[in-house]
Amino acid sequence: MKTKTIRLQPSVWKLDVIVTKSEKKAIKHQVKKYGLKKPILEEEKQHLNTVTTVYYKKKGKPTARVLMILESLEPGLVVHELTHVLWQYSKRAGVEVNFESQEWQALMMESLFNQVIDEKGYKKV
Repeated sequence: MKTKTIRLQPSVWKLDVIVTKSEKKAIKHQVKKYGLKKPILEEEKQHLNTVTTVYYKKKGKPTARVLMILESLEPGLVVHELTHVLWQYSKRAGVEVNFESQEWQALMMESLFNQVIDEKGYKKV
């Protein structure tokens, strides 16, 4: 299993990426990293290849991150899940997604895709 954190620029929001074929490892990582009593994959009955927002406390302060869990870095899968990331980001950060905002969406998708598939920056967990 490997993980990477990517800043969703220009905001302070961050995207945590987990790449694993083991749902059990993804659950264990969520409990450890976010201090969740009930991991998202169990709570929402989700599976691998999913995107959600995680709310947790960091140094006592409420914090939130977008979390993407992937089985692999297969390009089609990454693009599919990044589409969900853009919508999560839009909803949480208050950025409007519509026809007029398609250029920033395309630029952000390209940037995020390149960062997600780049092996640099991943940590083995």
